[in-house]
Amino acid sequence: MSKKQEQQDARGAPASPAGSAGAPRLISLHDYPAVAVRVRRAKAWGGIVAFGIVAFGSTSQGATLSDALVRALVAGIIGLHVTWFAAVVAARRILKAQTVAAVERALARRRQLPAGRS
Repeated sequence: MSKKQEQQDARGAPASPAGSAGAPRLISLHDYPAVAVRVRRAKAWGGIVAFGIVAFGSTSQGATLSDALVRALVAGIIGLHVTWFAAVVAARRILKAQTVAAVERALARRRQLPAGRS
């Protein structure tokens, strides 16, 4: 077995660093496909909505088309980043709550096992 294969666990993920043999592997938002899709979708909608609101507001107040589009572009970029930040914060909280619920379910199942079994 090569050194690289020894450094990977059964799932093919890199093994935990030395000194943390029993430490659980944490999952980042990037590794969670459903969350990554939702964050990307939220970013897109945030940018589009901010762009649309500012473009409509600017043109309805008499701004020239070029000025309105520049303002809308800047607002769209800002809206994208604000929405991205909010989506990441919400996703982290949701994943943390799901993790806590999964641990509680596992502990409840463990308590229900008959004595002598683990």
